[in-house]
Amino acid sequence: MKLTACGLVAILAVGILVGPPAVKAQPAGKVARLGRLTLAGTDFGTGRARSDAIVDGLRELGYVEGRDFLIEHRDAGGVTDRLPALASELVRLGVDILLVGGTAATDAARRATGTIPIVSLTGDLVGQGFVKSLAHPGGNITGFSMATGGGEFGGKSLQLLREMVPRLSRVGYLRNPDNRYSAPDGFFPAGLLPGGRLVTVDVRNAGELDQALAALTRARVQGLITDGDPVTDGQWRRIVEFATKQGLPGIYPRRYFAQGGGLMSYGPSFFDTWKRAAVYVDKILKGAKPADLPIQQPTKYDLVINLKTAKALGLTVPQSLLVQADELIGR
Repeated sequence: MKLTACGLVAILAVGILVGPPAVKAQPAGKVARLGRLTLAGTDFGTGRARSDAIVDGLRELGYVEGRDFLIEHRDAGGVTDRLPALASELVRLGVDILLVGGTAATDAARRATGTIPIVSLTGDLVGQGFVKSLAHPGGNITGFSMATGGGEFGGKSLQLLREMVPRLSRVGYLRNPDNRYSAPDGFFPAGLLPGGRLVTVDVRNAGELDQALAALTRARVQGLITDGDPVTDGQWRRIVEFATKQGLPGIYPRRYFAQGGGLMSYGPSFFDTWKRAAVYVDKILKGAKPADLPIQQPTKYDLVINLKTAKALGLTVPQSLLVQADELIGR
């Protein structure tokens, strides 16, 4: 078959106009509906009351709330038993993606649907059986593993606490022994507490907390660290109240400990991580499958210092910590 010059030009012109096949799965003009499921407001707590991390992240990618996406938010108010019904409600609404924070909400979302993509921020996604592996999650769940632990994180926490209280010698460490990431020999580097002692106290559930706190009192600890497990995180109010009554300086892995009266918090930035999760929302809306999106780790950690609590404890916050802090409460 011979092509004339005019015919060849016509074919090329058609090819240019048609272009390559579109890869965006979201139909043009469709408003994506995102379902947000939380056990408590702190699960999405960003520390920035006027800003929403997911909205900020999507905005930077060119999305406009109301035009390109809407967020349906369901919060259980701290009552775990309400999560399954709320998850099912979001599924019935036909949301395109479920955004969930924490173990209980992730489990409720998984039980509610095996097809709707789930983007989760929780602890050990692999160890808790939510995904097959970090590199290849499989199924309909992907997201960010917020598991704290490892010598670098625990070591930094202890370093910050000792920088605040240089003469600290006996530090209480409240942990869930069922959490492999919180084992003392892995959570803290060896030799980081020279001349001092780490007092490890186990708590597997809320019912064991009073006994655990009593053990810390008997050990006459001078400071306190918690492991970031859902068990200890879930009891943050009681832990902060205990530290306040005992006059204990403490450092905790979640911002809301410090916001609620604890001395300091150091841990993964929920704001930064949820903002990064917007990239996964974008990819999924364009056709990517959660099974193929690797589980990521947080890249930014926030230091929050409660100056009012420091004053109540008779502590002078050193300048070295003031310049490191991402947030100072009570100044």
